[in-house]
Amino acid sequence: MRLSAQQEIQILHVDDEPSMTDLTATFLEREDDQFSVETATSADEGLQHLGDRPPDCIVSDYNMPGMDGLEFLQAVRDDYPDLPFILFTGKGSEEVASDAISAGVTDYLQKKSGTEQYELLANRIRNAVDARREAKRADRQEQLMRLTEFAGDTGGFELDVERRKRSNSTTRTTSRTFEKRSTGHSRLANRRGARGGSRRVTTTNGSWM
Repeated sequence: MRLSAQQEIQILHVDDEPSMTDLTATFLEREDDQFSVETATSADEGLQHLGDRPPDCIVSDYNMPGMDGLEFLQAVRDDYPDLPFILFTGKGSEEVASDAISAGVTDYLQKKSGTEQYELLANRIRNAVDARREAKRADRQEQLMRLTEFAGDTGGFELDVERRKRSNSTTRTTSRTFEKRSTGHSRLANRRGARGGSRRVTTTNGSWM
């Protein structure tokens, strides 16, 4: 069964030793069938991969010819400030770790012998990718809530305008009805007055009443 794009985790592993990248890719994909690993043997080649389609996580060695792992990290951060980046290196020192943290590394893991290191690396990758996806979902949810609130405020304003329109229409209708009734009463009174004024009779002595 093919995994959806949301389920699949794309990993870019950069190391100047091809045997290391191949071995790491094999163990990671065996560890989790959601993993799909691409490899590059230099930081420059890794940056080219980013231009095609950014992965969900980068795993990089530190000690590489040309651009080293920290310089590669800094270049990645210029365009992808929140892309998970794990420094997976055989050169472990407090200085390297401190510099990596200052440059914005997501995690730092020292290479060791044995297959347990790949299980640990896989766990770190999952945690980093899940955290980023969850943060994106939270951002989308917040944006949706803001749009909903804005739409609700706008809808309330429009409803209030419609109510005022209906109220003004009712007022005009009532006013016209009142005017018609008043005019009608006046005309009726005039007609009655006219009829009442013409009904006079003559008495026996010849005077008018």
